[in-house]
Amino acid sequence: MTTNRLLILDDQPEIAALVATVASGLGFEVRPLSDYRSFETTVDEWLPTHIALDLQMPGRDGVETMRMLAERGCRARLMLISGVDPKVLETASRLGRERGLDIVGSIHKPWRLADLKALLQQVRQQADPYDPRALARAIAGDELRLFLQPKVELRTRAVVGFEALVRWQHPDVGLVTPDRFITVAEDNGLIDALTRWVLGRAA
Repeated sequence: MTTNRLLILDDQPEIAALVATVASGLGFEVRPLSDYRSFETTVDEWLPTHIALDLQMPGRDGVETMRMLAERGCRARLMLISGVDPKVLETASRLGRERGLDIVGSIHKPWRLADLKALLQQVRQQADPYDPRALARAIAGDELRLFLQPKVELRTRAVVGFEALVRWQHPDVGLVTPDRFITVAEDNGLIDALTRWVLGRAA
């Protein structure tokens, strides 16, 4: 199964730690942070599948943070956790979605533990099975399959070659077409390994 990696950004360390405790109990790998600089680095290096984002961080608001995530092509599922007015929270969610981010929910501070747990359970069940780590394991673990489609010369009807079509035999969701994972490979430094696998099998 895909690992659920939750990155938490909240300017109150005790709140970040509480979210981390609840998420860890639900099977998430967690990294709670309270400063933006560490957050930006961790997004790039850890590749979280989920992000819990406080919209009110000192020196940088949540909309700017979401803009940064969108510019980097972040594929994580975002949960907005903040004490701002609910209408502002709703507007921020809409702006995030307009920028192509996967905003999966929000809760307003002060929140109840039951509400936080329910949101985390909901998004955990919807985790992206095509994340970079899963794809890297698929390439290394030989989960890919190659289908050869013949190319026919119309005048003679002779087979003159083949087109190699890669598929991912995913252990959880079955046979996956490349439109679901080629972009993941391109965006996360895996396209060369994938290409080498295809060339090796085709040859």
